[in-house]
Amino acid sequence: MIRSAFRSAVRHLAAWLLLTRLGGLDCAGQTWTQTSAPIGSYWTSLASSTDGTRLFASEQLDAAFKLGRIHVSTDSGLTWRPSGAPANDWWSVACSADGRKLVATAHYDKIYVSLDAGATWRSKNVARNWGYAGCSGDGARMIVAPAGYPIQLSTDSGATWQTTATPATNWFRIAVSTGGRVMAATAGAFAVKGGSLYLSTNGGVAWKTAAFPPTDLKYEWRAVALSADGAKILLVGSDSGSSMNGPVFTSTDTGATWRTDNLPFSSGGWSAAASSADGTRLLIAGNSSARSPMYSSPDSGRTWQRVDVAAQTWYGLTSSADGTKLAGVAYYDGRIWTGGPALPPVLTLERLGADPFVSWPAATADGFVLEQNPNLNPAEWVAIGTPPTVVGPVKRVAVPATGLRGFYRLRSP
Repeated sequence: MIRSAFRSAVRHLAAWLLLTRLGGLDCAGQTWTQTSAPIGSYWTSLASSTDGTRLFASEQLDAAFKLGRIHVSTDSGLTWRPSGAPANDWWSVACSADGRKLVATAHYDKIYVSLDAGATWRSKNVARNWGYAGCSGDGARMIVAPAGYPIQLSTDSGATWQTTATPATNWFRIAVSTGGRVMAATAGAFAVKGGSLYLSTNGGVAWKTAAFPPTDLKYEWRAVALSADGAKILLVGSDSGSSMNGPVFTSTDTGATWRTDNLPFSSGGWSAAASSADGTRLLIAGNSSARSPMYSSPDSGRTWQRVDVAAQTWYGLTSSADGTKLAGVAYYDGRIWTGGPALPPVLTLERLGADPFVSWPAATADGFVLEQNPNLNPAEWVAIGTPPTVVGPVKRVAVPATGLRGFYRLRSP
């Protein structure tokens, strides 16, 4: 009887696990972990391959005037090492979809390009106060935004560069769609006339100012993120009139129209943004010296939830294409964090002697309740009152061997 019940439970538990895995992901609940990257560095930007495996972080000159490095991770942020880039006052790094082609900028130096995932680098163009950089998915198109000069464009993976028909202004952030056709750049004079968003839909050849509703508001746009096709835009910034509240705008038609509903405000403004490839899962954060929160949206910005991660001075965020592998760099706090949706722990059914047990990882947060159901009727889930016993790396609960089929799940109250 026990053996028959165990076989039945295993079969139906497997079916339940399959159903939950097909149910999709909700980025409202996320778990974030501080990585092993050097602490105390002035991290200024972050770049990610589309699968979230390769990460690159730029490091600025620190308080002791020690030059920074460009650090690389090939295991989604678990471990880090310096790339082959020379020590410099690095400000920005961007990469292709596979993380093989990189473009990086440093203060008052040249543009640096790598075609081998950061192992070797070559410098290009003239020395200027270069700002942020962007890169297409294939790595062919690269753009950089120097302070007080027009945007520079390369269409041959950084071999040559040309000046675009953009104004010589105070450029902030840059974003490039995966296909490289849509590009976005933010600019503005702080507390004077507010900021502007410049868009290109032909790979950086021609640019225009985006149509924008709040022309009477003095916003300084600090970050912009695009979906893979460039249709969806996430734009965040600060109120340059007061420097206290940060606006968040989203567009689903490459900037033709904009939405501002149900979006949070942050003291000190927002400074970093990231988007999944389909533009559904969004991430924003601020960089106030008083430490700023992080928020996520699972529905293209219609609703937002605060992420359970320590408030930091966030300077850069990245997202994998599917929105499950996230990362952020903090400036004054000198840390790199990685995160993602909090997936339900995997249940395992096993037999020890005559008794069947349901177990799950002991590292799972407290508060989950093990429930049983004979037929998956939503109204028939019943909590198993026996508290779990921690045995080594797992939490374990004995389940009755009734001979009837059963489904089991962990529910977070």
